[in-house]
Amino acid sequence: MEPADRPRLRVETLHVGGRPYFPRVIEHRGETFELLRQLGFNTVYLPTPATSEDLDEAQRQRLWLVCPPPDEVEQTRPDRPILAWFCGHELSDHPQASLWTERLRRHDPGQRPLIAGAEHNQWVASRQVDILVRRRLPIGTTMELSQFEPWLQSCTQLVRPGTPFWSTVQTELSESVLQQVE
Repeated sequence: MEPADRPRLRVETLHVGGRPYFPRVIEHRGETFELLRQLGFNTVYLPTPATSEDLDEAQRQRLWLVCPPPDEVEQTRPDRPILAWFCGHELSDHPQASLWTERLRRHDPGQRPLIAGAEHNQWVASRQVDILVRRRLPIGTTMELSQFEPWLQSCTQLVRPGTPFWSTVQTELSESVLQQVE
């Protein structure tokens, strides 16, 4: 990966290789990266920091990764296929979140975008990361599909103007609903 290929956020749009990039992200659950690429995904979310094997396989499959940063982010090579650092589903739960995100920005040699979810303190979170994740788990609830778009639109009122956000699409019952069924 050349320096020009690195991910960058320009205004409200993610760019890779100087071109707008639309990430089609899937959460990794043990599938091969080759299968995920064949299914049409271009980005894989890892719930834990990427291993060297993950990075090598992603590079071979021409996939990007979104994952939590390692403890020693300054040792992460900028040419590795990490699209962005994921800072958690609820940024306000992280102790000293602003110091942590500032450290990530300062020490990441790849200057990758920071992504996080925020249900609470969304205005503050929108100032600490580059992209917010909007996560709603409507399957098994009374929320109608027709309510999803207005909910997403209302989220823009709670953050810094111009903050880009990604939304998840729930495809399985949530853990809490599964526990209730059991």
